[in-house]
Amino acid sequence: MGVIDGQSVLGRAKEHNLPFEGFLEALCRLATVVGLPTDEEIREAKEQNREIRDAGSYVLGLRRTPHGQATYDQILRQRARRFCDLGNNTAGGGMADPIERRLEHLLTVLIRHVEAPERLLLEDAKDAAPKATGKATGPFRANLRLEERELDDFFKRRHWHYGGK
Repeated sequence: MGVIDGQSVLGRAKEHNLPFEGFLEALCRLATVVGLPTDEEIREAKEQNREIRDAGSYVLGLRRTPHGQATYDQILRQRARRFCDLGNNTAGGGMADPIERRLEHLLTVLIRHVEAPERLLLEDAKDAAPKATGKATGPFRANLRLEERELDDFFKRRHWHYGGK
């Protein structure tokens, strides 16, 4: 964002951070260009595995096995688009799902990844996945609601620091 004085504390913060509206626009734009599973793929996966609830759990499940990781890599390669190519609806250039569904898929993938993915992977489902009550054993719950401790753990795993406590 353009500021008058980029050397002041407020000016520097504005220069290096997106305003809330800009963040929302960035999410929408990202949802249009990143390779994501389709509603149909998720529906089919749910029929085969009751642990699949959304795009996030679908992606985590794929990444758990070498064959699944290869499938996920193929999704990323084949469905990723350059932003300038979005108007091209020929040769598969169009999106399989409407933008609001793609945005939901993107958000569930991001949130599930932060929700301690090693506790949500399908191989560990019997030990840590949410039961019928929606609660997991252990400190994390796969509830699509990020808690402060989940964010702390996420940043610690990556050795990142943020403005939290």
